Amino acid sequence: MPRFDNITNGEPALSRRAFIFGAPLFMGACMIGGSPESKPATALAQDYAESVMLVIFSPDGRREVSIRLGRLLQQQKTTIWGAYADEAGVFRMADEGPLPQNALPTDVEGDEATFSYQGSWDARFERTRRRSAQMRGTVFLSAGLHASSDPPTGEGPLPALMHTGFHAVHAPVVVRPGRIEVFGRGRAMINVDGKRFEFEGLAKWHEQVGPRPAFGPAFTYVALTAGDNAFMATKSAAGAVGFVVREGKVRRVAALDINDWDTNEPALERRISARLDDGDEFTATTRTVRLSSEPIEGQRRPGATVVASTALGAMVGQINDWRPGNNMVGASQVYIDPHPLNKKSF
Repeated sequence: MPRFDNITNGEPALSRRAFIFGAPLFMGACMIGGSPESKPATALAQDYAESVMLVIFSPDGRREVSIRLGRLLQQQKTTIWGAYADEAGVFRMADEGPLPQNALPTDVEGDEATFSYQGSWDARFERTRRRSAQMRGTVFLSAGLHASSDPPTGEGPLPALMHTGFHAVHAPVVVRPGRIEVFGRGRAMINVDGKRFEFEGLAKWHEQVGPRPAFGPAFTYVALTAGDNAFMATKSAAGAVGFVVREGKVRRVAALDINDWDTNEPALERRISARLDDGDEFTATTRTVRLSSEPIEGQRRPGATVVASTALGAMVGQINDWRPGNNMVGASQVYIDPHPLNKKSF
């Protein structure tokens, strides 16, 4: 991995320790003290896994930071996705590292939890106030990025440090057993190859523990936010799950319709119609700001950063599609650099 004590940008070298402990007070206000908490050793299912993710968007979608950490205890493996993008470029990475044989599952039921990994790359998620609308979190990542929307597996040559803070605007929602999703606001401090960036934006945090998500059946995942108002849903052959939050009130998604990819005009516009459990409807029309993909099990999972027109106002967010096997062919051809849509203005 690249050495991080050589990041200068014409200023004194920025060490990893200096970056962490020199962060502004808003980060300190979100920090959680103490060491990582783990559950006592118990027999775990072979497919037990954990994941935690934070993504922050500028309201127009042109700036974005996302970090996801996964822990597969029985496979003694951890995975990481990290990305930063703005109008000047897109920087991403996806990698994995070893977990010790005696690694314990994270205790996520308490108010405080820490997910972390330290190796050739370092990642740490800290969260508190899990059961309230005052949930807070911080995330740190130190890794090498690729200047690509479609990175290969492994770290890239560009040293990067990311330090982000998150605060919720509603209580976390249990979307399905073992998974919570919560929208809020965030702030990010980024250093990529000696260049520093800082922005505030609209954010989403999720945690998932239990059986590892099966990257077999096709699914589509949508998350859109305007701050106090937000929408998320996942659609698969089994049906749809999700919710709408409007000024702190949560309503569940009962059904979801979304048009699929058009491989001739890839995801420029997608139309969303969700029926809620109270009979109301949420509709949105999205336009693509940026395309990307992640390597998963020898294939690529395509995704799009989008802006949306909705009855609850303008929103920003993401749409991720998983189309395994032959169904991935049309979509995967879209996700080859350079992405002309990344420079398109809407």
